[in-house]
Amino acid sequence: MKHARRCRVRQFLGFVICAASIAVAAPGWAQEAAPAPSPVPEAAQPAEPVAPAAETVPEAAPPAEPAPAAEEVEEIEEITDISEVTQAPSWDPQSWSDPVAFPAIDRGVNILTARTLKPLSLMLVIDHRASQPFTDNTWRDFFGLDAGSMKIGLGLRFGIVDGLDVGIYRLNGTAEPFDSYELDLRWCFLKQADHWLDMAVRGGATWFYQPDVADAAGGYGELMIDHEFFDRLLICAVAQFHSDSSWNTKTAADKDWSLAAGGVVEIRILDFLAWNAEVLAPVAGYTADYPGWSSSVKFITNKHIFSLVLANTNYINADGIVAGSDRDFSELIIGFNIIREFTF
Repeated sequence: MKHARRCRVRQFLGFVICAASIAVAAPGWAQEAAPAPSPVPEAAQPAEPVAPAAETVPEAAPPAEPAPAAEEVEEIEEITDISEVTQAPSWDPQSWSDPVAFPAIDRGVNILTARTLKPLSLMLVIDHRASQPFTDNTWRDFFGLDAGSMKIGLGLRFGIVDGLDVGIYRLNGTAEPFDSYELDLRWCFLKQADHWLDMAVRGGATWFYQPDVADAAGGYGELMIDHEFFDRLLICAVAQFHSDSSWNTKTAADKDWSLAAGGVVEIRILDFLAWNAEVLAPVAGYTADYPGWSSSVKFITNKHIFSLVLANTNYINADGIVAGSDRDFSELIIGFNIIREFTF
């Protein structure tokens, strides 16, 4: 019986020991039986933090000007008529005949050339010539300009069409008792651009006015041929006739008419500066002792010409210059003229 109890005790203890062993070994078995965690793909791995790029700060716009108050807003008138403004160019080989930059140069000093005015242009001419030689009382009479008996000429010329102009001119009397008035027409019928030279004729009449005396009149004609060389040098040949020429020593016993020949040379030194010389020598009819000559320096600007003149005659119009001069080189006089051109 004891033996049977001992067997039951041994079985119970064996059962307890097995249960304890199972209890101890069970957690390890559960860990081995669980599936291994799957690896995380690289793409799914969190990226390393990247430093943020520096922010670009836009430039601050200038503050907007405040809108003007309602009473400050001015109404702008729309301009529909726009005209181009042209300026006088620098020196150009043909600038002395440029119709925009410079006035037409239609004369030397007293002698007109074959070049007529531009169509629809008006030229105002103001001439002054001393009567006393500039060597007499030079400083006291300021080269003869304030010695009295000043010859003053006033003239107008108008360009009618291309190649045709008309002029009127008045010259006061000094040693002679009359004033003279000229009216003439000039026609250029050949142009250098087509015929190598310019050729023109000029014809008109002179009215001699003297108070309390019957008026007198005369007619005159002129032939002019010129050519421009190298776009700087102008040479003009002239033949002139007047039916009743004038000179301060001429008497009633002398012939009325005079015929003369001469010419003009003018060189354009700079665009604003020219020099010229002219001579007219009587060859028939009434003739004075010497040919009449003049020389001048011209200062040329836009629409203006100012000339300083040295001459042996103080006559300016056709009836006076055609007769020549009684002055030699010791009796030279000075003067000036002003030309203003208006274009329409």
